[in-house]
Amino acid sequence: MTSFRARARAVDMLGRQQIANLPTALSELFKNAHDAYATYAIADYYRKLNVLVVRDDGVGMDLDTFQGSWLTIATESKLERSPVDSPPGMQPRVQLGEKGIGRFAIGALGSQVLVMSKLAGSPTIAALVNWQMFELPGVDLDEVPVGLIELDAEELSDVDVRGLKAPLCEALERFRSKDSSVSWQGRLDAIRATIDALPDDPYWDLPDSIALGATGTTFLISSASPELPADLESQGTNEASLFDRTLHGFTDVWLREPTTPEFSVDFVDHRGGGDSESRLGPNEFFVAADFDQADHHIRGEFDDAGNFAGTIRVFAEDAVDFDIPCPDSSPPRCGPFTFEVGVVQGMASESTLDPEAFQAMSMKLRKLGGLYVYKDGIRVQPYGRPDVDYLEIEERRTLGAGYYFFSYRRMFGAICLSSERNSGLREKAGREGFTGGRAYSDFRRLLMNLLVELAARFFRSDGPEARSYVQGRERLAREDQLRKERDRQATAGR
Repeated sequence: MTSFRARARAVDMLGRQQIANLPTALSELFKNAHDAYATYAIADYYRKLNVLVVRDDGVGMDLDTFQGSWLTIATESKLERSPVDSPPGMQPRVQLGEKGIGRFAIGALGSQVLVMSKLAGSPTIAALVNWQMFELPGVDLDEVPVGLIELDAEELSDVDVRGLKAPLCEALERFRSKDSSVSWQGRLDAIRATIDALPDDPYWDLPDSIALGATGTTFLISSASPELPADLESQGTNEASLFDRTLHGFTDVWLREPTTPEFSVDFVDHRGGGDSESRLGPNEFFVAADFDQADHHIRGEFDDAGNFAGTIRVFAEDAVDFDIPCPDSSPPRCGPFTFEVGVVQGMASESTLDPEAFQAMSMKLRKLGGLYVYKDGIRVQPYGRPDVDYLEIEERRTLGAGYYFFSYRRMFGAICLSSERNSGLREKAGREGFTGGRAYSDFRRLLMNLLVELAARFFRSDGPEARSYVQGRERLAREDQLRKERDRQATAGR
């Protein structure tokens, strides 16, 4: 019988090469911690050591779980997990890692990872994975070993570390016989140097708080990717870094009715000399009370038929009910979802906020403003980042600020989905948005129509750019028709 075979590079292609950036790779580890019923997931970046440690207090893994699930590509374990597996006293969670490949994103964060995990009532397990070995051409997947042991004690000994390294070093010696070229031998030498660089006591220079608790998992990633410092740096005085734009608001805990109140994440940047900074502190992001402080506040829900019903408050006026019918004759395939947004005027003289509050809110909006998307309480990337205009808000605004009122730099809000109600909206393997198709097209169409109709009804300018409500609908229809025609021509051209 013949069958498919897999090269070791398949792991690299499914992991490091699929992930758009380092913050997205880190978010995959945070999601895995969520699935493990952790109450927290924390990443500690030690710049001078070039080490990234990601830890959680989830249920952890024993030897069988690690071999049968963590080391198995596209495992079904998360799909089959039932609510009875939730720890006592915790609400069941929707499992996010349905594809079973998120763990391979670690390869984007660094060249090697030491995993330690403990399941209640079982010995602690330790594993060593060198991701560089999965980049080697001509090597089959089953030829790349993973160091794996059960610990006799709670901490790693020098004997344990040498035991983890041994199968990796033995494999390198076997690989040397495949090719005698200088380039091949140089690649193997580089991998051996990475393995040897792991000290006999990997946690010696790290604080005691890094140690495993009663249960949980710790990933010690070294050497950390050289791109990580750049992703942490802001591009300008009033700009947020790629890291901040991607990982802030990771859960919907900042909303009035959060889905994930039992789970939080953080990233601590240790610069050395006692200088450490928590990069995902709650004070840096929006809170539910900000909606009340905003100049305008809109909230409501789209039903199965695509009709929107909600309330709007403009400045200090009383909130009023309103509804907007579905713009299409056929019901959307995206399913029902909720919508909430706060808007702040562009000038302090136009805002109801006092000057100090206006300045603080404006700074936050410039860095993190946007419409975030949550599914089962966890943020869906890259929606919400100021550089991702998935609803063409800024594009439309350039056509006439007096008519297209909304701007990412002046608004913040959330769109809340669920796996049960919005099964048609599926994330891409690389976690950079939803896959294309009718469901996603309907989702965008409903939201774009809502924003245009809101602007036309409630925020229409009295200046020369003003348009009537009917004209607004007609203009949106014409633009949508042109967009469809461009898409049709592009498809025909291919």
